[in-house]
Amino acid sequence: MDKRALFVAVCLALSSALSAPDVAGTDVGECRLRAGAVCPDARLSGIDAEGADLAHAGLFRAQLNDANLRSADLHGANLEGADLTRANLENATLVGADLVRASLRDAMLAGANLAGANLRDADLRGADLRNTVMRGTNLWGAELGRTSFDHADLTRADLRAARITGVTFRGADLRGVNFDNAMLVDVVLTGAIVDETTRWGTARVDNCTDCPRSLPSRR
Repeated sequence: MDKRALFVAVCLALSSALSAPDVAGTDVGECRLRAGAVCPDARLSGIDAEGADLAHAGLFRAQLNDANLRSADLHGANLEGADLTRANLENATLVGADLVRASLRDAMLAGANLAGANLRDADLRGADLRNTVMRGTNLWGAELGRTSFDHADLTRADLRAARITGVTFRGADLRGVNFDNAMLVDVVLTGAIVDETTRWGTARVDNCTDCPRSLPSRR
């Protein structure tokens, strides 16, 4: 490698190091924030952790409202009961994450990967979930008001008993989704992929745009 190429490589490496979020050095009480750290009840409102590695971190009941977690790695993280109101999680990895009873009101999750995540009883009102991967995601009993699932992959997701009001599923893949006992009010399924594996069960529906004729409780 000539001197010029070496100089460019060193500059790029330094630039990358300086621009990476230094959350690994962030102390939260007696906890050091990093992948695998256990930081219950952490106060992290507004933290800038874009691109951070927080895989398998224990952040249950953490205050992460208004946090910047864009492109962060949170796969396998425990975020049960966490407050992620208005958090930016665009393109984040949340595969297998525990988000039971978490608040994600008005959160930005476009492009995020939530495959296999547990969002049972989570509050997702006003959240942007466009183009997300939510294969096998548990949304049992979740609050889904004014939420956008446009072009999301929801194959085999569990939406039983979910409250789905003013939600759009334009172009979403709903094959294998379980809507049993869910309440769907003012929803839009234009262009959504629905087939015989989509289970409606005892879903209650009121005012649905482009819902399939096979929907048993269609009004």
